[in-house]
Amino acid sequence: MAVPAFINEASSPTTAAGADGPFCRLTALASSLLDGPVAFVALPTAPGSGRLSPSSGSPLGLLADAFCLDVLDGGMPLVVEDARTDPRTRDNPHVATAGVRAWICHPMKDPAGDTLGSFCVLVTLARAWSARDRETVAGLAYAAAGEFHLRGDMARAACDTQRLNALTAQTAARSRYLQDSLLPPHLPGVPGMQVAARYLPAADGLGVLGDFYDLFPGPRNIGGPRPLTNRGPRPLARQWPGGRGWPRGRWDAVIGDVCGHGVEAATVTALARYTIRADAVREISPARVLARLNAALLAQRPDSERYLTAAYVMLFPRRGHVDAILASAGHTPALLRGSDGTVRAVGHHGLPLGLFDRADLHDTRLSLKPGDTLLLYTDGVTEARRGREEYGEERLRGLLADTGRLDAHDLAHAVEDDVLAFTGGPHADDIAVLALRVADG
Repeated sequence: MAVPAFINEASSPTTAAGADGPFCRLTALASSLLDGPVAFVALPTAPGSGRLSPSSGSPLGLLADAFCLDVLDGGMPLVVEDARTDPRTRDNPHVATAGVRAWICHPMKDPAGDTLGSFCVLVTLARAWSARDRETVAGLAYAAAGEFHLRGDMARAACDTQRLNALTAQTAARSRYLQDSLLPPHLPGVPGMQVAARYLPAADGLGVLGDFYDLFPGPRNIGGPRPLTNRGPRPLARQWPGGRGWPRGRWDAVIGDVCGHGVEAATVTALARYTIRADAVREISPARVLARLNAALLAQRPDSERYLTAAYVMLFPRRGHVDAILASAGHTPALLRGSDGTVRAVGHHGLPLGLFDRADLHDTRLSLKPGDTLLLYTDGVTEARRGREEYGEERLRGLLADTGRLDAHDLAHAVEDDVLAFTGGPHADDIAVLALRVADG
């Protein structure tokens, strides 16, 4: 609606940019500076339509409609000093009845030069508009155009924000769905052991996971491990004859960290998880399984810059303890907490997978006693930051030493809670923890 100033019009002469703060102040300023009883901002019904919204139907409204359209269509100022003698207005039947003798209307233009509307001042007496009067109206029209354009930008930004929020929500939902499909829905029970895992995505919540873990039963027709030789693991039938007293079964646990996030990282994660599961059926050595994954990454994604680190352990429960074989490919050191409370790093470091033909992978044999805990984790734990300070491996070792009485489930939660308490806010990387504890005898 129009914004009348200093008169009590029952209805507005034209559609204007709303009787609100900035436009009211501008039209009031125009009336004060130019001693004009009516000042208003006229806008088209739609940008570029060349039509005004319906006026009140009063003579003043009809008159304003007619000549504001000239400004909207032509994009040029309209200056009338005496409506009764000006050839553009003298034949208009509404001039006499409206009681308006002179007016000045200036186009409001956006930065591209398109006309947004017109800023108008009307007076009841004939008037010779001075150059200063015209500059004043032009300046007020420029200010009104800026306000109107700003509101348009804000409205468009609000729409863009709504669309972005909707897209973000969809992306987050898809990420969660994809993430859930790449992590086991639950961990299987391992005879004689407590197992637990925690996964916490990066604080932005948008990236598909770069960390993963898995725990699954290995081949059921094998016995316990014989000592590993320097010549490396031999074929399955020779290496695993099925020693007496060993349960026929094996459980494999793996944790990994793919460089980066997003769809490409998820593709690498999926390839790693399913390659490991497929090769674990045929292999008896964690190093051999990881070596096959390295070959698969190099063959299937030769141009990718993605790589991953991983720690892989094969577990062989038997009466009274659990034998294990561990291999690491450039991953954070696995930590072993003994039942006596001592904590030490175990395994050979090796090289990340997907970068080199040979990843320098080695198997390490462990014997886990009741109360021992093997903790596998990703660098989202140790590299979590508070300012410039990292959480670090030493702090994790201290936590592990102080939580000797916790079961695997509570320990995994304790690690997550301690990292979040340390950062005191958002964490930039995924956090994954896999706790494997031999049950007390």
